[in-house]
Amino acid sequence: MSIFTLLFLLLWYCIVGFAVVNFSAYPILLWRNLYYVLTDRRIIVRKGVIGIDYDILDLEYVQRVDLERGIWDRIYGTGTIVVQAVGVKTIEMYSIPDPFKSIDLLKKTVENVKSSKTPRI
Repeated sequence: MSIFTLLFLLLWYCIVGFAVVNFSAYPILLWRNLYYVLTDRRIIVRKGVIGIDYDILDLEYVQRVDLERGIWDRIYGTGTIVVQAVGVKTIEMYSIPDPFKSIDLLKKTVENVKSSKTPRI
């Protein structure tokens, strides 16, 4: 074999290996590094594998909270909670276990924030 054939095969295996890792391991790593936090004033979404991103949504701006459940969600007892707010992008929280309990808690927290008269810090 010539040196060019070996270099070509090496490059080809590197490209295929990168594609396999990118399409199989990266989604799993992304899923394992996704966190949702509900506080008494906001929702915080932490995501990312190499660079960490935070999405912060103040609950006083929430307009609508919905629940989406597909066939796989019903099988596994999970759901996707969709939070729509004024002037920001929609936040979708995927694969939430016991979604009905979680959405009730979220709606009650939003109602408490909107009805409270305490100043925002």
